[in-house]
Amino acid sequence: MLFSYSYTAPVVDPQQEEYEYAELTAVERREIVNDQFGLHADDMARRNGREISHDEINDFHRSLGNIPLDRRTGYELATVHCPDLLETETSPRLFLIREDFDPDKAARRLVEYWNMRVEIFGTERAFLPMTFAGALHDDAEVYRLMVLFPDFRTFLPNDDSGRTVVYCKPDYGKDDFTGCSRTAMMKYVWYNLHLALKRESTILRGLVFILNMMNNQQLSLKSFDRLKNKMIVKATVNCFPVHIRAVHYCTRPQALHLRMILPVLKFFMNQELRQRLVVHAQHTNELREELVGYNIRLEVLPTCLGGRFQLNPYWAEEQRELEQR
Repeated sequence: MLFSYSYTAPVVDPQQEEYEYAELTAVERREIVNDQFGLHADDMARRNGREISHDEINDFHRSLGNIPLDRRTGYELATVHCPDLLETETSPRLFLIREDFDPDKAARRLVEYWNMRVEIFGTERAFLPMTFAGALHDDAEVYRLMVLFPDFRTFLPNDDSGRTVVYCKPDYGKDDFTGCSRTAMMKYVWYNLHLALKRESTILRGLVFILNMMNNQQLSLKSFDRLKNKMIVKATVNCFPVHIRAVHYCTRPQALHLRMILPVLKFFMNQELRQRLVVHAQHTNELREELVGYNIRLEVLPTCLGGRFQLNPYWAEEQRELEQR
């Protein structure tokens, strides 16, 4: 199957970003800086770690009931097929924390989550536990992706602010994933995000992404799978109950995709995420120094970006064995 592409893809231009930033209040600008540099993370953890009252839970369920039935079909199916998972994998606490305890926003996010989970996994797997023995049972295509491309999504040690750090090497083109469906890629991403949710650091302090775009300087719109990347951003930003505190986009100076790909990626993001995107167009030594300035010490940074942490190419095999114990 040939992939269609266009050189007139929708983008976010610098003028729009300047306008959005000019409209921010001083408090909102300070929050962006705090998130990017990991400032006041302890205060954030204390706020998010407080006990949630019965009244707040009741308000959350009331908000769920106010959402039209035809917009919460995935959630309604889950109440029938996997009521236990509604608490163990998608607890109201997670969604209330993500939306700063706003019950309406938390309910909408939960609905989006279950609708997309059903879209990706289908009704045969969506209501099984998010494990290798459950939703990924005998899914050879997804497991093959994790084994062949372990650094597409993997975890680094927490940063100096105690936040979960996810390392991504998303600069593979379509040819690298020949024979792999978008659905399999999305299952990979979905499972990885669930692993992140098992960490209290994710829930209380948030996620930091490090995107390694250093080695593919010729990535272009022709090799860039826009639909896949749009789905990944939607799942991460609109569905999962995670706070993305910062995204570090690491590349070399004058890389082609800074002009061709990054503006398209920004279009998929919401304004909140765009304003937490930090672009590092540097050579490795300068890049390393910049990231250290963002509370990402050398022991957290992988060796491929000038740090000291060795990525684990066998994390999928080890995770599957861990789940079997």
